[in-house]
Amino acid sequence: MIRQIEKEELRTMHGREGLVLQGCGGDLKEWTDGINQILEQEGILPKGKRLDDVAVFRNEGMTNLLFFFGEEKPDIGKLAVWRLKTHLQFGGTWMSDYVNNQLGGFLHEAVAEKPNCALIGEDGNIFNLMGIAARTLRENGMEDKAEEMEKRMDGYALSGYDWTIKKALEKDWIQESRAGLAEYLDEGPLKEKVVSMHPAVEVWNYCLWGVLKVECREELSPEETERLKSEWYGQMADGWGEGFVQQDIECEEGCRLCVDFGAASRNRIQTEQELKGIQAADQNQTVEQESPRMGMA
Repeated sequence: MIRQIEKEELRTMHGREGLVLQGCGGDLKEWTDGINQILEQEGILPKGKRLDDVAVFRNEGMTNLLFFFGEEKPDIGKLAVWRLKTHLQFGGTWMSDYVNNQLGGFLHEAVAEKPNCALIGEDGNIFNLMGIAARTLRENGMEDKAEEMEKRMDGYALSGYDWTIKKALEKDWIQESRAGLAEYLDEGPLKEKVVSMHPAVEVWNYCLWGVLKVECREELSPEETERLKSEWYGQMADGWGEGFVQQDIECEEGCRLCVDFGAASRNRIQTEQELKGIQAADQNQTVEQESPRMGMA
């Protein structure tokens, strides 16, 4: 059932998430049935499952549909890539991004006083300390605050977690495809040259770096290399990376890492040759960026 809501109501839904499709004209039931069918065909929803909690609202003359995520939560990684791929067609965006960018942000209730947290005498590992703080917040009914506890970590401090993150990347859905992210390149000369693109991490000079491993049929031109960097940045910020950052990666200290590849700026992305000063580039290229941001809980 599709319910009608006012756009202002979205600003009160802090803590909820969903997919907003913009400019949905015509029969809204056909829209919801069609989108659910597409999501099932793309492997984003399990077979026979649907996103049935749907609302319709209007903003700036457009009719928009909001598919709430509930018990039938889709595969966020695949949905993020699909949303980016079909953005021109559906104008898809996350509900939280839509509220922040189009409606002026969420309306927050008065902030409760944070509880005291005893840290003296505990293991000084930063993840351990933040894990204790997050658990304290949860124990005091402040789940949202606990989830918001993210910390930009220095790449040198994170280098000890490269094995843990590598294992998580090996299990990620993007590794199931031979082409990986190359599948989502636009048709053209660049896609013809690129065989595969897979995210990774690497320790270099004692620092953790986010990496895109690229296999090519032939050497890329300087223009194609810059295009590839932009494609990687887009996937980190709005595509594959949006889903990966929501995965909890268990570490030995008992904490959970959240790895945000999208924290890197576009102008910091370099080829391996540019970063390490390698003179002769081989057929397979590696695109690297500054250390990804790590959040934890």
